[in-house]
This record gives sequence, C-alpha cells and structure tokens, in this order.
Amino acid sequence: MTQVAEAVRECAEAAHAAAGSVAAASAGAVDAALVALADRLLDRADTVLAANEADVDGADLPPAMLDRLRLDGILAYRTLVLRRGPAASRPPSVYHLVRSRRYYEVWQRPEAGGQTIIEHLSLGNATQAAAVPSCADVLRLARKAAAVSGYLVTATRPPAIPVLTPSLTGTASARVTVPESGRYMIWLAGDWFGNSSVEVDGRKVGAKRAELNWPGLYTDLGSVELTAGTHIVDLSYDKGGLHPGSGGPPFSFGPLTLGREDVREPVQTVSPLDARSLCGRRFDWIEAVR
Repeated sequence: MTQVAEAVRECAEAAHAAAGSVAAASAGAVDAALVALADRLLDRADTVLAANEADVDGADLPPAMLDRLRLDGILAYRTLVLRRGPAASRPPSVYHLVRSRRYYEVWQRPEAGGQTIIEHLSLGNATQAAAVPSCADVLRLARKAAAVSGYLVTATRPPAIPVLTPSLTGTASARVTVPESGRYMIWLAGDWFGNSSVEVDGRKVGAKRAELNWPGLYTDLGSVELTAGTHIVDLSYDKGGLHPGSGGPPFSFGPLTLGREDVREPVQTVSPLDARSLCGRRFDWIEAVR
C-alpha cells in the first residue's frame, strides 16, 4: 500500500505543478493526473483484481479464477483489471481491451446496449487458458444460438509451454521445443528476493530482482523471437548482493513458462450452421450470443 500511496502523491504533485495549485487545477490537468495514476498503478503488482466505478476491495488471484466465476458475477463489473499471465483467459466477448501494462490489463464493457451472451462455456484449467471442448457442448450451444437467431463467438489463446523449475542457487537449464516461429513471452511464476535472469540460446532476454507474488501468479521477464524447433533456456538465480532481503529463500518459486505473444482483443463469430467446424479445435471459451 506504501507504493500505491506514493503513486497517488506523485500524481497529485504532477497535477499541482501542471496547474499552479491543486485548488485551481483545470479539469484537463486533473484528468491527465488520473491517467498517469492509472498507468503507475498498472505497473505495480499490488493492484486489485477487478473493480467497477464503486469502491470494491479486491485481491491478487490466479488469472484462471476468471473462468471459475459465474457469468453474471463478471458482468456486474463494467471494468475489469486482470493480472497478465500465460494461462490468463480473455474476458467474455462484451469486454474490450483498454490498456495493457507489465502486470495488469484493463478491460471494459459498454455501459448499455450491445450483444447479449446467452451462455459462456469456459475451457482450460489453472495452467492452460484453452482446451478442446466436447462436440456435444459445441452443438448444444449452437442450438441455443439458433433458437434466438443468434451466433457463436469463440476466443483462442496459445498454449503455455512449461520449461523448467528454477534452482535456488546458480543456473537451471532446459531444452524446449516451440511448435511455430514467432515472438514468445517468458514468464516466471511465484516470488523471489534475489535476481532472476533468463537467456535463450545464449542471448539474455530479461531479468527481475525481488518480486513478490502469490503462488500461480506470473511475472513477465521479456520476450524473444524464436524459430520453430528446439532451443536452450537458462534461468540464473543470484541471491547475493547488498539488497535488503536478497538472501532470503523464496516462498514459491517457478515454474518458468513460455507463451506465444498473441493479440488478446479479437474474437471470432461462427454461424450455428457451421458449429461442427469447431469440434476438435482448441479454444479459450465459446459463447452463444444474440
């Protein structure tokens, strides 16, 4: 909470400097300060999971928790602030991505109007955002959509590729095979007090010191272009140095995971008549919509 208070104070000071005094601050200066505040909070790991315009307490929870909530419980919030991660699901189709930073994404739905979700079928689990639905479920959703002259909506997410469990000292290495060429994000779960750095094929990708997380929450260590095939990944952990607490043992450390960088926003629409084309394919979720 100290970091949040510091961010609020800094943004208030920015508004004060921009307008000459807080009392005389123009609406534009205040708006700019609030945007700056949102940007700073999204860069910190102690932002709430989800909130609407009212004051709602929240907590850091695994991203897969979104799939375990009832649809009406999600739709009660116009704005969702969700933790990023390789197994994070896209929110229901009525939400659109507003902003994405290192730790969190902000999604919003319209205040009124728009499409109606008849049923939202969540797939995947705590380690994978997507899975293959049963064809029976796909056809059941198609019948629901057809009955109200509606359609199906699908969202996809790339697989999370487990790499290794970190060593508490020194370097852990592993060979990992990626299925296709592209840019991959490198995610490290849990918390640590020293410095964690990752290399792929001898090239440094990124590093982060002293990260505090609940188990199951991931930190983005960077991204790298990879060709399809096998690569060598090295994760080094250094608990030395004079940084406060850097010698303490992590409470929950790892795993290290790769995930293809993808565009989170788009969804696909499918006619109920073409529902069978979805059978056997991997999805984050499928909805019947009208």
